[in-house]
Amino acid sequence: ECLIVADTAGRALFVRHFGRESEDERVSLEEGILKGEREAEGAQGGKFFVIGSTMVVAHAHGELVYIAAGSDDHDEIGLEIVANLIYEIASALCGRRPTLSAFKSTDMFGKLAVALDELVLHGMEYMTDVQQVLRMSK
Repeated sequence: ECLIVADTAGRALFVRHFGRESEDERVSLEEGILKGEREAEGAQGGKFFVIGSTMVVAHAHGELVYIAAGSDDHDEIGLEIVANLIYEIASALCGRRPTLSAFKSTDMFGKLAVALDELVLHGMEYMTDVQQVLRMSK
């Protein structure tokens, strides 16, 4: 339903919604996720919490937090795979661990958006081969 990259202060840097109908629903979900991420207790490997019927997995890597949210067919394990995949794709696009300044680059937003859109378009959200994802998005 929603993929977010935020800074550790809880500000969204990149948001991609899949399947939400109205702008109000999107904004409400995004605000709830970011608030929940700040308040959730972190376990080793990330955070897991639920907002209504939406499950959320968040992983912090350095100064960025990678968040995957979904409902219905999505489960915690699948969302964890997606959250880590976002980080791996961003790392591959940067050529190193993504930093806040690198992520604010408009080039990064476009490349990440295309890669994620290709994954969802082809129904391959749980793919873990980052190089194949990058080849698909060229």
